[in-house]
Formats: sequence, structure tokens, C-alpha cells
Amino acid sequence: MTPIAEKQVPLKEFLVTIIAENEKRYNERIDTLEKIINKGSQDAKDAVKTAIDAQEKAVSAALSAAKEAVLKAEVASEKRFDGIRLEMDRSFAAFNKITDGISREIGSLRESRAGNKERSDGMKSIGVAVMSAFAVITSLGTLLVLILKK
Repeated sequence: MTPIAEKQVPLKEFLVTIIAENEKRYNERIDTLEKIINKGSQDAKDAVKTAIDAQEKAVSAALSAAKEAVLKAEVASEKRFDGIRLEMDRSFAAFNKITDGISREIGSLRESRAGNKERSDGMKSIGVAVMSAFAVITSLGTLLVLILKK
């Protein structure tokens, strides 16, 4: 109970006093709520700032990890390409050895063919000589038979 309610006061004064006390209580509640809201607002701002800072750190860490991954991938690619280049060099060296061997074989075959041609030409000459000799012998034999028959 209010101190005014215990005394006999006019109604208007009583109502004004109650309204003033209610207004004071409401203002205190409003001040308390504003403090709570402001504190909550500040807490929310702090929470948002903390979240943003954490997100920035996470993004930075992710970008750093991505850069590191790209560098590692580049190094791995270079190693693979070096391996491929080495294998290609080995393959070209083996190919060159094979083609050199084939070229030598072709040269040897050409020389052999030239020798065979010379032998073949020589054999043809001998064949022609034998045929000529056979023709001469046949002609002489025929001539001898004709002479003997007369």
C-alpha cells in the first residue's frame, strides 16, 4: 500500500500520486529493458563480430590450404611430366637404335643384292656361253652327220 492510501487525501491527489508512482515503476522497467536490450544488442554485435572473425580465419585457412594443394599438384605434375619426358627419351633412344639397325640391315641387303646381281649376271653369262657352246656343238654334230652320210 502506498503511504497516501493510509491518509485521507482527496481523490485527485490520490490518483495523481498513483499515476506518478506507476509512471516511475514503468520508467524503471523501461530503463531495465533498455539496458537488457542494449546489453543483448552488444552481445549480439560481439557474437556477430566473433563469428565474422572466425569465418575470416576459416576462409584464410581454406585459401592457404588450397594454395598449398595447388603447389603440391604442380610439383606432382612436373614430376609426372619429367617421368614422361624421361620415358620418351628412352623410347626415342630405343627407336633410334632400332632404326639404325634396320638401316644397317637395309644397307647390308643392298650390298648382298648387288653381289647377287653380279653373281646372277655372271651365271647368265655362263648360261649364254653354255648355250652358245651347245649350239656350236650341235651345229658341228649336224655338219659331221651330213658329211658322213655323203
